[in-house]
Amino acid sequence: MIQTLLNIGKTIQFLLDLIFKENLKNYISKDTILSPILSSEIRILANGPSLKDFVQNYTTNDVGYEYFVMNDFANYEAFETIKPKFYILSDPLFFFDGPYAERGKKALSEIAKKVNWQMNLYLPYRYKEEEFMPILLNNKQINIVPFHTFHYIGAESARMFFYKKGLGNGEFGTVALNALYISILLGFKKINLYGADHSFFTDLYVNEENQ
Repeated sequence: MIQTLLNIGKTIQFLLDLIFKENLKNYISKDTILSPILSSEIRILANGPSLKDFVQNYTTNDVGYEYFVMNDFANYEAFETIKPKFYILSDPLFFFDGPYAERGKKALSEIAKKVNWQMNLYLPYRYKEEEFMPILLNNKQINIVPFHTFHYIGAESARMFFYKKGLGNGEFGTVALNALYISILLGFKKINLYGADHSFFTDLYVNEENQ
């Protein structure tokens, strides 16, 4: 009984945060431009080291799929060949000043400069008016779609209801999970994930000074 009341209280708190700090609009489903769509199959290109293999082997004959890219992908030469309809940014470095601000500005500038096709750009609701955003605003081909970022913390029985409505978010530690979530909400029937490996551990080593 006590746990049930606690879960109800958490659900109410989640809703209040969403209402007063963001809103109850499902931007993903309502604001995404889906026409024309080539296929019900989408390829998500994540940030891992193996992405380079995919990009190097990609040819213009490899058609019949939609593509969802992220972060610095605009720096790849293949960006203008693939012409993805879906792009996502979630790391704070892309939106305001900080230690990696130049990297963020470069990615946004490349997107703004290169996109000459209709593309949906997804970003966290809380960042939609941050200081770097004006870089993108002159390119009318870019359709900016916010997504909610509050982690769902309420009753387990209600979790899927909120997820299906595009409200709230999971405790996603990587932008690739947001791309997966958005792809599911958009109704893609088959999702292929590339570049999902990482080098967090292979880049760690101990030198002769035990550092």
